[in-house]
Amino acid sequence: MNPVQFARKWCAQFNSDGSCIQAQLVSADGKKIILKPLDRCALNTPIQRCIYFEESVLPQNFKLDSSESYNAEQRTRLAKNQEELEAASHEYRMATGAFSSASGKKCPVCKERGVAPGFRFCPECATERAKEATAARQRKKRALSASPSPSEPKT
Repeated sequence: MNPVQFARKWCAQFNSDGSCIQAQLVSADGKKIILKPLDRCALNTPIQRCIYFEESVLPQNFKLDSSESYNAEQRTRLAKNQEELEAASHEYRMATGAFSSASGKKCPVCKERGVAPGFRFCPECATERAKEATAARQRKKRALSASPSPSEPKT
């Protein structure tokens, strides 16, 4: 389940026509800005960070409480809701780089975006580093293949 589908199901700010009653977005400099109603949800493509979604929708917990007694249908529904939450949360965090609340760690390269737990860099910097490493590896490979091998006789 993607973040928009999850918001459609669980966000109190989401209208049935896909608009948002009151979005709380994050500006480029990282400050909260509260906007008037939006024509479409901020989680639509291109996805933007929404403070309301991060603080009110994602923290939901659908895990079973051991003190409660659940029938089989309730257990199944709670397990399905928890899986949907985890999938939507992961996709949202990967798309927006909104990891600071999850791990509290900033990217050492850009020093702006948060880093997902278990990773060293934010997704954008990790992609850039992988491209640079591939280019360096190719340059080295081409330089080695261009130089004559020592076993070939010189003429």
